[in-house]
Amino acid sequence: MSFGPPADPAYLSFRDGVMVANDDLPDRFRWRWNPGHKRWFTYPASKWILDECGVTNTTPGSGFDLIRNDDSAVERARADTWLPELFARVSEAYEKQRRLWPNLVWTFHGGGDWRSAVAREGGYPDVDHPGDTAPPDDASWTDGLNPDCVKRVNEVREWIRLGAITTADGQRLMRKIVEDCTG
Repeated sequence: MSFGPPADPAYLSFRDGVMVANDDLPDRFRWRWNPGHKRWFTYPASKWILDECGVTNTTPGSGFDLIRNDDSAVERARADTWLPELFARVSEAYEKQRRLWPNLVWTFHGGGDWRSAVAREGGYPDVDHPGDTAPPDDASWTDGLNPDCVKRVNEVREWIRLGAITTADGQRLMRKIVEDCTG
């Protein structure tokens, strides 16, 4: 008998994306699992319409109450006890609907609702990466900081852009830099 998550890369992407979506406060309600791409994406309203399509919710259950912790290793270990079952239910629901809704996306918010992601005219993003995941580059992160601190924040932004760290981890790092530089 084996323990832990299945070796399926789609599951691992699902699990890791749940952790990011749960922690990414600015984009928390935009993160959606795209079973067709087997990845999580944000769907910015400027580029996407998340159309109500009448697909029955796939509820995430009560497991999300268990993964709210500052330590990502603890969150991941707790999530691996119940996320495989949720992943299986979400995958099964998608398979039943994918012919009708080829770009069906799911979120754990709102009881586990499904939407059909429709690109807005003129707003078609890159097919391989339909969402914006980097935090905004607005000046409010670096207003009043010394040049060394601005450089450190910009390095974190670059790590996020390159995919070396998640948006949520990047935001935590940037907040810590700002706190260290202003405190």
